[in-house]
Amino acid sequence: MKNLSMSGANTVGGGEYNDVTMSGACKITSDTKCDDFKCSGASTVTGALECVSFHASGATKVSGKVDCEGLFKCSGATNVGGLSADELQSSGALSSAGNINVKNLAKISGGVTVKGDLTAEKLDIHGSCKVDGIISAEDVYCCFDATASGCKAASIGGAKIKIERKDDGLGVFNRIIEAIFNNGEPMFFAVDEIEGDEISLEAVHAGVVRGGDIYIGDECDVKRIEYTGKVTYSENAKIGELVEI
Repeated sequence: MKNLSMSGANTVGGGEYNDVTMSGACKITSDTKCDDFKCSGASTVTGALECVSFHASGATKVSGKVDCEGLFKCSGATNVGGLSADELQSSGALSSAGNINVKNLAKISGGVTVKGDLTAEKLDIHGSCKVDGIISAEDVYCCFDATASGCKAASIGGAKIKIERKDDGLGVFNRIIEAIFNNGEPMFFAVDEIEGDEISLEAVHAGVVRGGDIYIGDECDVKRIEYTGKVTYSENAKIGELVEI
């Protein structure tokens, strides 16, 4: 098999290649299979993509699902139809029209939007997180600030779950953002249900939180807590029912 190298404004058909390199306004018009996939600029794949490794910067779109055996790394604005990978490193804005499944570490900074489920062995998110389905990982960590509006998930499950809100020393700036975009109300993470062994939450609005040892921090609003271990909570948290199970 041969390599595919494109630059400028070019369009080619899909197929099987060794390595694919795209720079500029390039487009592949059908399903593609390769070893290393690298692109920069405004690159488009119309169809599914199978690769060993994926590196993208700029504005990248793959209309179908990406099956990546190794590392999926992206920066800028990346849009895929779905994703499975061994490891994920994303900075910027990552959007998926389907599930994102990562075997090992998924490290995301900037923002992620998933029209499905987000699963990994370990999940580390710094920024905005909008997941229509479930978030599931052994270790879930999410840190957001006042600029990360609309953080949500249908449910979150894992052994260790920590969600916190940070202002990173920009307290005045964050209060301005909240005043402009959220009518002065603090930003929060909205989720129907959270279940885990160890749970620590800040600025989370949840229907049910279920687990072993649970900490409910500032600006939380939880309708029902079901626990088997110890529950501690901030005086600034709003809690409905407390049920030992």
